[in-house]
This record gives sequence, structure tokens and C-alpha cells, in this order.
Amino acid sequence: MPAPHPLAVSAAVTTLLAVTAAQAEPFDRSWLSPAPIASSASFSWRGGYAGLHGGFARFSADNLAPAQGGYLAGAQGGYNVQVSGSTVPAVFGIELEGSYLWRQTSRPQTAAGSIAPRWIGAAKLRTGIVLGRFLPYATAGLALVHSEEPVADGRGWQIGYLYGGGLEYAVTDTVSIKAEYNYLQLGRTPSDNRLEFMSSRPLTAQTIKAGANIRF
Repeated sequence: MPAPHPLAVSAAVTTLLAVTAAQAEPFDRSWLSPAPIASSASFSWRGGYAGLHGGFARFSADNLAPAQGGYLAGAQGGYNVQVSGSTVPAVFGIELEGSYLWRQTSRPQTAAGSIAPRWIGAAKLRTGIVLGRFLPYATAGLALVHSEEPVADGRGWQIGYLYGGGLEYAVTDTVSIKAEYNYLQLGRTPSDNRLEFMSSRPLTAQTIKAGANIRF
């Protein structure tokens, strides 16, 4: 009887091992179907935070030559509450901020004095939606501006309102960065000129800021 060919022996052994393995463990076809994409839980913005910001501001008013604009820098702090919604979580918060301004003097077209804003303070409400680690939000609140000049004209406090919006991104679980735009409406420009106490010179401002927060 002729000896079996080596290739035939090898094929027979391979087939026997495959049959044995199939009987020992049922065939798992799960690897043929794509793995489901795990949906990561929404990032939580709940809690307090504090940070720093810097940016650009531009003031304008009736009867005043346009300001050249200038830089600002300051600090902010606040607290967020996150509410789970039917689609995406929502964030509601309150924020306090203060900024110092450089190079904001604007001369009037008449002899009514000048304005030189130096400080901006604000108490704001924020509301936004959670998109992973992104937080697009709208904001509105009260604004307070202090202007001062070497002369009496143009010195004083003004209160008004602001509104705007921004986008914040959580770089880590404790550090976030943001960009924000605000429009301020501040009523009349300050003046110590008694002859112009009835004049209406609405003062407005626009600010663009970038900053970073530490959450705790």
C-alpha cells in the first residue's frame, strides 16, 4: 500500500483540528458586525469657577468723535447649574466680572468735555447648551462703567445693561477657555457741565474678550 502524500496528511490534520475546535466552542459572529459607537456622557459644567480675560473695547456716543478703541484686561467668577433636558443638557449661571481699560479717550465734537472709560463691571446671567465639552451660551445683565479725566468733565459712574454671547470649551475637567462678545448700552455720557444736564448723549460700547477659567 503506498504511503500517503505529506500534503494530504497535513490537510487531514488541519481539518480534524478545525472540527474539534468548532465542537468545543460555538462560532462567534459578533466580530463580523461593526462595534456600536459608545455615546460619551455629556460633560458637566456644574459648579463654581474663576478666571482671567483680555480683549478689545470700543466706545461711542452722540456728539462725540469716535473712540479709537483700546485694550482691556480683568477677572471673572461665577457659578453654573446644569439641568438635564430631553435632548441636550442646559446650563444656567450667574457671573461677575471687572475689567480695566487702556486708551479709550474720545473727544467730543463740541466743547462738552471728553469721556475716558477706565473700568467696566458687570453682573450677568448666562444660559447655554452642552455639546460635549463645548458650551455655546447667551448672556445678559447689568453693566457699570467708570470714566475719569484730569478735568471734571467726563468723570463719573454710569449704569446700563449689556447682552451678548460666547463659546466656552473645557480643555480638561478643571480648565476651560472661552471667547465672548458684549454690547453695552449706558445711557448718557457723564458730564459735570450744569448747562448740559438735559442733553442726551447715549454712550454705547462693544467688547470682544478671550479668557480662561479654573473650575472648582
